[in-house]
Amino acid sequence: VDHPFVSSFLGLFDWGGRFSNALNYSAVLNYVPGANYRASVTFVGSKSWVDDYRHTFKFQPDHTYQFENTSSSTVFSWTHTLSPSTFYEAKFAYTRKNRLQYPGMRNGIRLTPEFMNNRIQGLEAIDDNLQAQEERFGDVPGIDPVDLRGDGDDEFFDDEFTAVIPGLAGFWRTGWNGSGTWSRHLTEVFTMKADVLSQVTRSHLVKGGFEFRVNRLNQQQIDNGGNKVPSRLINPPDNGPFITSGALRDFYDREPGNFSAYIQDKIEFESLIVNVGLRFDNFSPGSEVFEINEAFQTEVTEKEVINDKRYLSPRLGISHPITDRSTLYFFYGRFVQIPTLSQLYRRQNRFRIFQNQLNTYGNPDLEAEETISYEVGFDHQFTDDLKIGVTGFFKDKRNQISTETFGPDAAPFQKLINRDFGSDRGFEIELIKRYSNFVAANINYTLQWANTRASTFPEGVLGSPNSDPNIKEVPADWDQRHSINANINFEIPAGQGVQFLGTTLDRVSLTTFIRYGSGLPFTIDEDADPLAIENSERLPYFLTLDLRFRKDFRIARNLFASFYVDVQNLFNRRNLIDLVNDEFHQCIECFINGRGNPPVHFDHGNPRGDGDALDLNPEQFGPPRQILLGFGLRF
Repeated sequence: VDHPFVSSFLGLFDWGGRFSNALNYSAVLNYVPGANYRASVTFVGSKSWVDDYRHTFKFQPDHTYQFENTSSSTVFSWTHTLSPSTFYEAKFAYTRKNRLQYPGMRNGIRLTPEFMNNRIQGLEAIDDNLQAQEERFGDVPGIDPVDLRGDGDDEFFDDEFTAVIPGLAGFWRTGWNGSGTWSRHLTEVFTMKADVLSQVTRSHLVKGGFEFRVNRLNQQQIDNGGNKVPSRLINPPDNGPFITSGALRDFYDREPGNFSAYIQDKIEFESLIVNVGLRFDNFSPGSEVFEINEAFQTEVTEKEVINDKRYLSPRLGISHPITDRSTLYFFYGRFVQIPTLSQLYRRQNRFRIFQNQLNTYGNPDLEAEETISYEVGFDHQFTDDLKIGVTGFFKDKRNQISTETFGPDAAPFQKLINRDFGSDRGFEIELIKRYSNFVAANINYTLQWANTRASTFPEGVLGSPNSDPNIKEVPADWDQRHSINANINFEIPAGQGVQFLGTTLDRVSLTTFIRYGSGLPFTIDEDADPLAIENSERLPYFLTLDLRFRKDFRIARNLFASFYVDVQNLFNRRNLIDLVNDEFHQCIECFINGRGNPPVHFDHGNPRGDGDALDLNPEQFGPPRQILLGFGLRF
């Protein structure tokens, strides 16, 4: 059977069929009807097909998840210059994202609900074991051997059938792992935005604007598909496929909305520049939401009113030119981060049917996470094209999302709440060289300390259900003590070419990207060290060097072709980015080597990648060297 992700290009050749396949495309149309008007339409689209890698299924890759993603964005932009000192810009955008997840294939065929439920004949061609199932269960009262041969009839998914042999129900029947996940997420976003800028007086530059956004969400997800769910416990009922499959089912439609507006004024005095601004945010979780008060109910769920959330965020920046080449500045700002939509709505319709499962419900009444930021810095310009900046910063984080346990002891559940806090502090040094003599560069070094009560919500004040709570701040997952980022660009523009091998070399550039980061924190496995402190150990440092070469060719008067080569991770360094918990990522070789029982733990991984099967798990390493070739047209 052909790989489902292999596509033909103009009938000339096939492409795809790898673990990760992506197609990106874009187009821009500009229209200038007059000197003061400009209109444009931008379209960006992408498609990707990914076979998720799991080291456990190294020799059975068809049993891993498959993902299919499509997205598109269309933006209409209109710019109007009202006067030499005032202009406005308006944008209207529509974005659509569709993501599908399949819990595995059978002999190269994606077993989607549409495929299974459309009375497709001859399922025995998909699973050769169906004949053995007929022989095994053919004498069971209430089961027709014809059904076991897999005629694709919808009755296979009915309660009456699956209640007799639950082991053959849902995902198990189609070859999916009983704990597998099937999902379909559709998101549509409608955006209207406008900004205006005006030099009102010589001393006042005023800018303001607003943005209105409506999200349309359709969520469909089944977890632990091999478990049977009594339909009476699904309240409110969902219209999803596999109606009796899934210990956790998540089906909902939501239409949340956002409105934001801002105004800022840049005030220039003889020896002082002041930037003052105010931002307003309003978030509506949608009229469809309701608060979860019990883990699950068989009666009508009690609804509570969820009010809109409104926030005011002031910002203030002050800079003082000490000399014509040196500036001292200060900044204060309040920033709010609206919770992700999954944090608001996750598992709204999921119901716990086994005592050892603890649901975590989203909370549509969550407040925004808040950050108070302070900065003080100094800039000095050595020459016309060389500048250095030193900045100290402190960020106070509040209302971070955590969890709280509700419900009786026999049937508890967790709900997301605002509880935790943290802080980031440090300083950065930045050296900037503007383009001159064919070279431009930007080099940044950052030293920081990042502490938090919890990096992710399951690790919050209450911790996980079976762990002790965090009662003090610990290093955050992003607590990287040292980091360096450098971009160095060498470019020969048109008209300034140099002689090379008897020809003029111009319209060519070579860019170098260097990234270094000291080791991120991690926690030793509790089985290896039961007394380990959270995030008390460090991974090895991260280092990578990327190159991009580009050459432009003039084909016609206004037509240019571009050829480029991207080399990522030039030295093919094996960067350890995470530690895979081997207890949950055991592989086939581990059992072959007799290491599967009991599982063997490792504390710090193996950055050399020359160990046994566990150490060679590629999920814990960054990408190797990659070489990309590209071609483009510009007119």
